[in-house]
Amino acid sequence: MAPTVSGLTLDSASVVGGTSVQGTITLAGTAGPSGYTVQVRSSDYAAANPPYTVVVPSGTTQVTFTVPTLAVATDRLTTITVKTPTSVASAPLTVSAPVLQSISATPATVKGIQVSTGTVTLSGPAPIGGLTVTVASDQSAAKPPSTVKVRTGETSVTFAIYTDLVGADVKATLTATLGAVTRSTVLNVVTQSVAFFIVDTNQPISGSDVTGTIGLDIQAPVGGVTIALSSDKIFASVPPTVTVPEGAYEARFRIRTSGIDASDAATITARGGGQEFVNRLDVLAQGLSDWSCPGGNPQHTGLATGPAAVGQIAWGTPGSSPTQPQFVFGLSKYGRVFGIRKWRWNFDLIGSTAQDGNVQWGRTFPAQYDSMPVMGIDGSIFVCSDQIIYAMNCQSGAERWRIGLPGLGLSTLTSPVVGPSGTVYLAGHGPNDLGFDESVVVALDGQTGALLWKKLLGTPGGAPKQPSVGRDGTVYVALADGTVDALYPLDGSIKWSNPLGGPTQAPSIGFDGSVYIQMNTGVLYRLANQDGAKLWSYLEKSFTALSRWPLIGPDGTVYIGATNLYAINPTNGAERWHVHLGTKTSAFGIASEGTVYAKADTLIYALNKLDGSVKWSLDIGNTQTLPVIGSDGILNYGTFAIR
Repeated sequence: MAPTVSGLTLDSASVVGGTSVQGTITLAGTAGPSGYTVQVRSSDYAAANPPYTVVVPSGTTQVTFTVPTLAVATDRLTTITVKTPTSVASAPLTVSAPVLQSISATPATVKGIQVSTGTVTLSGPAPIGGLTVTVASDQSAAKPPSTVKVRTGETSVTFAIYTDLVGADVKATLTATLGAVTRSTVLNVVTQSVAFFIVDTNQPISGSDVTGTIGLDIQAPVGGVTIALSSDKIFASVPPTVTVPEGAYEARFRIRTSGIDASDAATITARGGGQEFVNRLDVLAQGLSDWSCPGGNPQHTGLATGPAAVGQIAWGTPGSSPTQPQFVFGLSKYGRVFGIRKWRWNFDLIGSTAQDGNVQWGRTFPAQYDSMPVMGIDGSIFVCSDQIIYAMNCQSGAERWRIGLPGLGLSTLTSPVVGPSGTVYLAGHGPNDLGFDESVVVALDGQTGALLWKKLLGTPGGAPKQPSVGRDGTVYVALADGTVDALYPLDGSIKWSNPLGGPTQAPSIGFDGSVYIQMNTGVLYRLANQDGAKLWSYLEKSFTALSRWPLIGPDGTVYIGATNLYAINPTNGAERWHVHLGTKTSAFGIASEGTVYAKADTLIYALNKLDGSVKWSLDIGNTQTLPVIGSDGILNYGTFAIR
């Protein structure tokens, strides 16, 4: 006797059209040796299309089969029936129309006029003829199409969401509707990116104002573009926002600095269009000198306070009359340029206006000069000549005091350097108590010339490099054997000492106090200011000979080089870029916004800080001296100047 069907079950009583369900047939008895064939029917083949027959395998009582369904426009109820000659079983199945599952926007944040891609997704395939979905935005800055159509058999459709320029960030809610179902997502339309943020000086005197400039990628739209501003220090205050006016590319704002007892750094941040730009201000206490010299400052960073030059002759002619000052040693807030005229072993120290070079006063010394002059916090000029250090009034040239160096125990010396408190530091070598030469550093009161302290550092055989002074007053000196010593400014006691081995250049001090020093082998070290530990090292690949100490840009980038010019990441010592400009390449200064100045052969170059590309170049002939960069950004050579 043939078995009968005792039941039919479906693993789901409802399914979205276009997907499948599994059915299970159960017999009342066991199928014979050849199996047992059962007929399968659907009451609506436009919704569910099962196989016509299913065979229960021999010796079993069950079989599972697949019931494919078709995409439908509306929900449809169908019945799946199985039959044998003597029995029937059935199960209901609802085939549902697809519903709206989601709407998304990628990317979810775009700048005005950029396009985001929207996606509408259904729970299942669209039926014949497709499905039309309504799309809307609650903000006019985001413009999706009013309807989109999911094609037959597809589960989703993509579309473009166009956006308008906005003056302030906009949060647009996008909605999609299909029947009674609505889904939503958010698209952020933000202002155009800040293309640049510069300040007219990175080293303002406390109590002075700094002008900041914000630039956009494109013209500001109707209503302008608002950029958020912030400062991490209360002594450098900024407005909460600055607005780039409609149709403009940039806007300026004022950074007000207040009086501080000691120099400190502030970070100014501009945010807009998902971008963030920062500028560091090193605000100098009122007592600090604003003296600009070929080293840039007592930290030897080479960083100037003025804007970038454009590469045009401001006055004079390269290689002009030798009766004019031949060298420029420095610039100060008094608006004077101090240079020298050297005739054999004598020289004149000259004060002249930065604009035209006219001599204001002159002083002839009896013997060759021993060092570069520097300026103190009270406007005194300090210069060494014929084993004497002189202090003179910068505006009149009148002598304030003089001290003989042998009385200080110095026989040779470097150029002086002035610390934040006005102390004048000299390094050289001289006899110790036993009569043997060794390196020595002395500290003099800048007002009176009185000896504050003297520190013997050992290392006979050669003079140390010119000291560098950190913003906290720490004095750093590189000795002839490659040892770097850090001295406390109060008494000259040793803070730390690191014997690197081999001759070096003078150290440069970063904004965080890190010490950068390059060996004569081409290796550049970054040392921790707390203990002198090596943080990283970098080997200049094309090294031939040292040209100058490392220079440091406003973002901390370190620049070295002689054959090539290298830009080094201060965080990890990795190379950012390098350029080859000529046979003898040397960076000599950096504008306040980061433009790097370098000399190669007879050309002066201005380089982009981001990639080293040339912004401009100018042939200055056989001029051998390096310029001093003024607070107005002008490169002063004495006989001529470049703006």
